[in-house]
Amino acid sequence: MPELDSLPRIRAPELDAAVSLRPLQDQITDCGDPVRARKAIMAHSTSPRHLRCEPCGHNPAFGDIIAIREGDGAFRSIPAAFLMGSVDGAAILLAGKALALNSGVLGVWRELVARKLAVFLFSVGHDVRGPLRLPSGDFVHSVSRYGPRQWVAVDVVAQLRGESVEDELAQSRTALSQVVPGAVLESRNGRVEVPDDAIVATAQVMANPQWALLLPVGRGSLPPISLPEVLRIVRSAEEPSDLWYYLVDRQDPDGPEVFRPSELGIWEGWRRNGKALHRSGRQFATLFVGDDGSEDEWADASSLFGIERSLLALGLPSARHWPTIDFRGETTWLGDLRNQTFCAVLAWDTPVAVSASWPPGGLSATDLLHDATAGIAHALRRTQSVAEEAFCASGIEALRIEFSHDPRPDAPPIACGGYLERAQIGVSWGSICRLF
Repeated sequence: MPELDSLPRIRAPELDAAVSLRPLQDQITDCGDPVRARKAIMAHSTSPRHLRCEPCGHNPAFGDIIAIREGDGAFRSIPAAFLMGSVDGAAILLAGKALALNSGVLGVWRELVARKLAVFLFSVGHDVRGPLRLPSGDFVHSVSRYGPRQWVAVDVVAQLRGESVEDELAQSRTALSQVVPGAVLESRNGRVEVPDDAIVATAQVMANPQWALLLPVGRGSLPPISLPEVLRIVRSAEEPSDLWYYLVDRQDPDGPEVFRPSELGIWEGWRRNGKALHRSGRQFATLFVGDDGSEDEWADASSLFGIERSLLALGLPSARHWPTIDFRGETTWLGDLRNQTFCAVLAWDTPVAVSASWPPGGLSATDLLHDATAGIAHALRRTQSVAEEAFCASGIEALRIEFSHDPRPDAPPIACGGYLERAQIGVSWGSICRLF
């Protein structure tokens, strides 16, 4: 940790990483859709003489500009310290354009955000139920149960403009305040009864391109948490119940009033501190938390570079779409319980993915499928040099091996098919196969 007032220093690994970056225009070809990527960078870049900077205030310093156009179709990125602000600026601009074209897009945005959060919570093992109707007629997004007395109530405020956000946040707080011990909530799947001795923690999730710094007011208060922050917290938790423990600590009425640049800084500090806001023998009235803890998110993201490159070559969803990511030696396991799929990825020069999916009600097959997937991945690792020579000789750039269920009544017990043009091998089993 640098000393207060010390001069900034650039470390050798940081300098080496910066030097190794290819020109911005050459990185466009690495995108999933290079044509759309080029259109995007053209829309959010400008010539040097038209660049405007507003270093003060809440707006991004360079608005939505992420790069400067140079001669011969080249681009130069604006300084990295301003890039995230420009991404926010682009989001604000695009949200305004979307609303101008179709006001109904706000309803679509709210539905997408609510579904995204619910699917993510479910996919990493949270016992989530919702949406829920309160006795007053109000709704909350969901409740999750982590034990007989451990409950978390979550509500979402999704907007595409700054107006009326405060009113919606107030309505959300009112709804969450009704999720108390003994409350009876209604969902489309039946009643949800909160036990009389339950300890209920609450969280407001904010999805809004005009996201700004919101500070708590008073002890035991928790400001809205942005959707990306919540997804990061849920993904990086050791156990699903960590979310409950964290929110209980943050909302302790006898705890300190916490000021922070981002919720991630507090979360990462809480995790590193033995799952506690602080470990002092005395209580504090106020805590000021720096943002250095949120650097862990950047470190984790950079560790996924090889996996991201492999997933792109394999035609699989990027890492952010997989709720569970588990590094086990040379194999990276990706999982999505909602889509009933897991995948073992070998990030070689010619990447390989061995994946398996199971049918609804086929959870008893997961151990067998996992063993089969792990066995193939292990065999490939032991013959890596031979396998890569074969890939090179055949011109294969990536290989996918997939286990799946064939629901047809007349499907054969086991079937294997190959698609050389797609470098894909499929293994399926029929309904009469006694895998379950």
